[in-house]
Parts: sequence; structure tokens; C-alpha cells
Amino acid sequence: MSKNLYDLFSEYKGELPEIKEEKCDSERIKQLVRQQTSEKKNIKVRRNPKMFIISIAAALTAVTSITAAAYSDNFGGFKKVLRRTEASPAVNSELPLVNGSDTDGMEDNISVDSVAFTGSDSVSVKTAGMYYDNNTFMLSVEMKVGNGITIPDNAVVLPYFTKYANGQAEELREQSGSGNAAKLVKGDDAQTYYATFYISDEDLAGSTIGVRLENIINQNVVSDCQSALVAEQNKWHEEFGTDSSIEDWKAYWKENNLDKRTLDFMASYYRDCDKIVEGSWNAEVEVPVDIADTNTFENNGFRVKTDTLSITVDAERDIPEGAAYEPVITLKNGDVIFTTGTKETEWLRENGVFTSEDKHENFASIYSNIFSYSKPHDVDDIAEIAVYIFNYEGAELTVEKNLVYTAD
Repeated sequence: MSKNLYDLFSEYKGELPEIKEEKCDSERIKQLVRQQTSEKKNIKVRRNPKMFIISIAAALTAVTSITAAAYSDNFGGFKKVLRRTEASPAVNSELPLVNGSDTDGMEDNISVDSVAFTGSDSVSVKTAGMYYDNNTFMLSVEMKVGNGITIPDNAVVLPYFTKYANGQAEELREQSGSGNAAKLVKGDDAQTYYATFYISDEDLAGSTIGVRLENIINQNVVSDCQSALVAEQNKWHEEFGTDSSIEDWKAYWKENNLDKRTLDFMASYYRDCDKIVEGSWNAEVEVPVDIADTNTFENNGFRVKTDTLSITVDAERDIPEGAAYEPVITLKNGDVIFTTGTKETEWLRENGVFTSEDKHENFASIYSNIFSYSKPHDVDDIAEIAVYIFNYEGAELTVEKNLVYTAD
């Protein structure tokens, strides 16, 4: 079931930002969501902005960038494409194969089988390769445009993903659309371009990912659509009444199905915009079942599932109101894997949990409760998994370490 951005706050208490386009601080909004957690079980720590962008949380469009690279149907060619990907929120430079670090042992999580897309004849599309575990999925596609078609340097393609599993279809809306537009970068062949996408979702193993690519457009069009959507949603809010409470506005949003109105606005904008190449290309990509090194550990009210390329963290206990939690993985070689850029991890650093600046690894991507590694890790690499609860109730911060796993 999809939810608009304000639904994120319906389960949380505390400060909310004003509904204004200016002075928007999307990082602050995400931080508020994390820190104002209510007393609920199975909490999922959401760190990515919602697709339905209300003006308070309008963010810069995430555009994947890959420098020119040719692809041949083998593992080495796939690595060559991905290792030249530049940093972006969708596919960032710390992800495996992208970061250029040693990725030995990753072959079991790689597929370079070619899957052809159906769709408009003006562009021939096929998969260039993918990597995956139970919760992460990175896909590169090769797009060959027809003779006479010129693709500018700032061209992007819009992706839409659907997960099919156990007879159910789930649209991965938050990881689709203009916020995940992928830049097309020219390969060695004059008519060949590549685009790369990264998605996270629980229990991908054994599922089928429906991939739909729509229209090659100028990146500026995406930015213009974003601005137009912000202005349109501000009109809706002004029509409702800017002096209304957050709760009243949320109720109005739901009652009037402004999620659908948002989608309709964006669809209309992209339907009527100028296009470099108009078309739609579709494929279904199977995610294998036999993914190695999957283990689940439960202790102290937390359940942590480890994969080769990610972990998932679920709280099975009551989390104090206003608290946040952070997983920390200590490897047998002394390295520590943790989240960067939060005041919680700064506390951990200041209090000696991280003893060396040179012995750490950042989680490369965080989506909901899924934490993606920056390189492959076998469970045998792990010495300890701990989840720290940061309780902000009262005058002083209290920190509780919860050991979930320790190696024998």
C-alpha cells in the first residue's frame, strides 16, 4: 500500500517542518522521522524521501552518471561499466563494483545473462548485467539508438519497477520515476549508451522484477517537472488553507487522494514535455533463489538477517518514544561497518566504539531497514553485530548496546 510523505509522520510524534518550499531541509526531515519514533514493534528506519514529493521535502533529482564504457557479455565487461559510475543517491560510488575495490567472491551474486526488452523500435534495449542478494538489486542496461538519433550529454531515461512474488505484484514506487532518472552515457560504439539502477526491497530472491523504461528526455525537463509539482502542490495547500494544522492537511490529502493527483500531474507533464526519443521499453528480470551466505540472528529484541551484500534490521521490541537505533558490525579483521553522518554515530565515535579512523567501512546505501555493504562480506567475516538504542527522553541521552550476534 502506497503512502504519501505526510503518512511518514502519522506514526511519529514531535516537531514537524512548516509547509514551505523555501528553506527546505530534506535531511532534517529524514532525521526527524528517525528520531521521533513512536512505541511500535517491527519499526523500519526510513531514510529515503518518498516518491510523492510534497513541497516541504522537495529534493534534488537523483541522476545516475556513468562515464563512457563499452560492454561485452562477460563479468569483466559488467565490472567495467559499473566501476565508472559516479556518486549519486540512486547509484553511489561506495557500492560494490562501482567503488573499484576488491570484489573477489562476488561472482555468485552476478548475472550477465542478456534479457531483451520489448518496445519502441527507435531504441534497442537489453540488460548489460546485474548483481543482487535477497534485498539489493543493481541493474545496468544497454540502449542502442537508431541511426540519425543524437543523444545529448544530459539525457536521462525514467525507470519504473514492479516486484512480482508469490502471486502478488508490488509497485516499487519510491524507487521509480523521475527521482531515480538515470543518465545515459555514451559507450565506445557511437550509438550505444548505458544506464544503471539500484533498488532495495525485502525478499527479492526468487522474485521477478518488471522493468519499464520510458522516454529519453533532457535532464532539465526532470528539474522543471519537480519545480512545477512543488508549485502545484503549494496551490493545493493554499486552496485548503495554509493556517490549517498538519493533521487536518494530512486528512485532507487522504480524503482527496492527492497521491493520485500527484501521479496524474507528473504523468501529464511528462506526456506533454519535449522528448529526445519517445518510447517505452519493458522486460522482466528474474532474481535467482540460490543466494549464498544468508543467515538470521535474533537476540535482545532485534532480528538481523545477513546477506553477502547487505543486512536487514528489524526491531521486535518496544522502542522508547523519541529513540533511534543504529546497527554496528565489527569484522574479525578489526574493521567496523556503520552509518555515517548521524549524531548517533558521532556519539559512538566520540565514545570509543570506533577506535581507528582507518579501520571502518560505511554502509554504501540505506533504504528502510536494509543496509547495503560497500563490498561483499561473508558471515564468517563478522565478529559481532550490535544494535545501539539512543534514548532522548529526559535531560540526558542514554545509550544501550544490544548484542545480536557474536562469533564463537
